[in-house]
Amino acid sequence: MASLGWLKIQTAAKNTGKVLLMPAYATTAVVGMFVVMGVILWSLNLDVLRFVVFESGISTYDKFTFFISVYRGIFSAFGNLQALSIIVFSILFGINLALLCFVLLRKRSRKALTGSSVAGLGAAILGGGCIACGTSVLTPLLTSLGVLGATALTSSLGVILNIVGSILIIWSLYKLGLLVGTILAKQAQAS
Repeated sequence: MASLGWLKIQTAAKNTGKVLLMPAYATTAVVGMFVVMGVILWSLNLDVLRFVVFESGISTYDKFTFFISVYRGIFSAFGNLQALSIIVFSILFGINLALLCFVLLRKRSRKALTGSSVAGLGAAILGGGCIACGTSVLTPLLTSLGVLGATALTSSLGVILNIVGSILIIWSLYKLGLLVGTILAKQAQAS
């Protein structure tokens, strides 16, 4: 039984690789990765971003430089583990987006498959923040419920949420990878 599960995982991974070898979907994965990482990183500073983009009066180049500075400073703004968890989640989400586009362009009505992607993004956005920022939404709630008591656990909440988000995306990648195999097999039969 375990070998059947492992075979399914390998099949899903191979199918994912086949899709990512197509230039349009590789581009979708990379662009999706940077967009999601930007959403996670900028979700903590939407007022600053709004001011710079709409009210500051600086040049378009300076606005662009300001916008991408958040990518360069990820390891200085966050702890190494939290920065790494944001990067891993963003990569997984970009790949998931590419597979989702592949499937949706070839099949209609696949709403159920997007649920884990959306849940993963929500967990990563909450996990992208520090205790004083993004996770401040959850920290008081969990503390009042008695779930959080130790400061170490509270400071790790962002990393935990990013890991939960990544697990949800990995599940989505597995399901989409298997579906891609079905689609590719049907395309091969039709040819």
